[in-house]
Order: sequence, then C-alpha cells, then structure tokens
Amino acid sequence: MHTPWSFYLLRFLLGVAEAGLLPGIIFYLTYWYPARDRARAYAWFLAAIPISGIIGGPVSGALLGLDGRLGLQGWQWLFLLEGIPSVIVGPARAGLLPDRPRNARWLPPEERAGSRARSRPSGGIRRRATE
Repeated sequence: MHTPWSFYLLRFLLGVAEAGLLPGIIFYLTYWYPARDRARAYAWFLAAIPISGIIGGPVSGALLGLDGRLGLQGWQWLFLLEGIPSVIVGPARAGLLPDRPRNARWLPPEERAGSRARSRPSGGIRRRATE
C-alpha cells in the first residue's frame, strides 16, 4: 500500500473478513458447551477482547516505531507483522481444530459419545416425542 486509498480499501476488506468472527465464535461455542455452562464460556471469550487491547496496544505502538526501517512506514510494518501469523495459522486451523466434540480425536471415546446430546446449537424449535 502506498496511498491512503489503498489503506482504506484494505482496511475495509479486513473489516468485511472479520465481521463474522463474533457470531461465528458464539455459534461454535454452542457445540462445545452445554447451555448451563455457555454463559461462562461467552464471558471468558468476551473478557479476552479488552485483554487483547491491553497487550496489543503497546505491541502495535512498538511496531509503528519501526517507521522508516527497510523502506517501510510504521503502519506497513504493523500490517505485515500482525498479519503474517494469521495468514500462516489460518489455513492450518482447518486440519487442527475440530468443528464438534464428536469429531475431536483427542477426546476420550466416552466424552465424544456423550457430546451427541449437546452437539446441537440451542435455539429454534425442538420437537417433542409423540406417542
């Protein structure tokens, strides 16, 4: 990026890519936590947001201080060094992170089998068994 407009465009595209993260994580947690424990899991996830700001703010400031090194401006260093781990780790996630407990090879078989009852997201209409 060499112009403000390229920065704005890429920042907009980054926002589009990140837009589904929060709803996606909330949905994903419905597979791993029963309803009685879900609020605690949501709270831990949401508490991580300000903690990441506490840690990420000084790191971002230090990266902006690299202004002029190797011909890049500080914001370009920020994009590169904070984006590279996402680009590398993102595709690896597909093979490492199971979508549901029943697909987690690292769980004991009894826990995988016990997860069937809670592996559906809550909400929506549940049918009653009719006799």
